[in-house]
Amino acid sequence: MLGSERQAASGGAVYGKGLALIDWSDVSLPRPDQSPLRFNGLRLSHHRHRFSAQIDLEVSLWRRRLTGWVIAYPISTGAEIASDAVLVDSLDEAMRYLEDLCAFLPLQTPCPPKTPVEKLLQLQQWAQFHHAFSSLVGEALAHWSEVDEDAEIGLSLQGAGS
Repeated sequence: MLGSERQAASGGAVYGKGLALIDWSDVSLPRPDQSPLRFNGLRLSHHRHRFSAQIDLEVSLWRRRLTGWVIAYPISTGAEIASDAVLVDSLDEAMRYLEDLCAFLPLQTPCPPKTPVEKLLQLQQWAQFHHAFSSLVGEALAHWSEVDEDAEIGLSLQGAGS
């Protein structure tokens, strides 16, 4: 157990700072062209940004019960926004992963544009996604930089969108 958490009498629940009951849960996160990432974990951070009337972009940080961390984040496939998830060993690695993803976000297009106008529209959509995604990641990283990997779980639950 972490810090001064106490294991609850039933199941996998723990008490974090302030004695708020926190439940570990079985999680299944979708990934494109792969089987879902399944694990038992606790969501420590969740940030959401409205991208359009129909689409919210979301970034979440999960702590796995056994070891490691999971990041869930949006990706643009060109035709739509999908979800992806990755398992990392440490909080620092999670932060570097998102920083690198922002720096090298690939331009995804569903099919080659047929006209210059189509090309401009695809570039505009990609630029809008990149801007929204980068803003969302900036919020998440600011929150995650305050998380101590070895601190009580309750401390990690503070912050916007948790």
